Amino acid sequence: MTSPMSLSITQTITGATGALLEGDHAGALALLQSALTNAKLGLSAAGQETPLSQEIRRRMPFQLYALPLELQQSCDNHRSSCPCSIFSFYNSVVISDEMCAEAEPFFATELSAMILYNLGLLYHRLALLTGSTTYFSKAMKLYDIAASIVLSPGAEQENFHHDLTVLQLALYVNMGHIYSNFLEQEGTMRCAEGIQTLFSSVDVNCLNPETRKLFYQNMFVTHAGLHLSLAPAA
Repeated sequence: MTSPMSLSITQTITGATGALLEGDHAGALALLQSALTNAKLGLSAAGQETPLSQEIRRRMPFQLYALPLELQQSCDNHRSSCPCSIFSFYNSVVISDEMCAEAEPFFATELSAMILYNLGLLYHRLALLTGSTTYFSKAMKLYDIAASIVLSPGAEQENFHHDLTVLQLALYVNMGHIYSNFLEQEGTMRCAEGIQTLFSSVDVNCLNPETRKLFYQNMFVTHAGLHLSLAPAA
């Protein structure tokens, strides 16, 4: 049976997604902050797992989905709004299927990473709309925390219970978008290399067409950038 905490997290994420689709950034931020608080409680509960619960969660594969959004005002051309960036902007929230609620709190780690990415995306969108370096900084901090969960050297896929390819790709692309826009070569190269590594380790044909297109687009552009030392155009 689905726990009250499960329903709280999944319903809050759903509500935040709906608010974002309606252009209500403030409402979406508040809801995602609430979801993150509940996910942290879930992480504490997850520390009380039994061998049986570990086996159950190991046998329950789920899927993450990317939900494309629209930008407002004059930011439809994402690369031109950040002329120094060699990366595209991945303008999609990441959501999980409804079955995820049945497994919470055991999936609180993935939920936390997903919520952190979505929060980062909101600030990233606001940064593109306003040109605010403060919003870019907030987005990067949130992406960094999410990346520490799903992109760290010890974050092997078998330790998670979702297919994290979409979330991992989204983090590499959007972090690279910010790094390269601010001419931070080390971070840009790290994201470019991460995309190359991720591409070689997943079945890209299993991704939806839009995600696959973005994967190829950023892989080839960043591959060329690596060979050119990622130097921006004059």
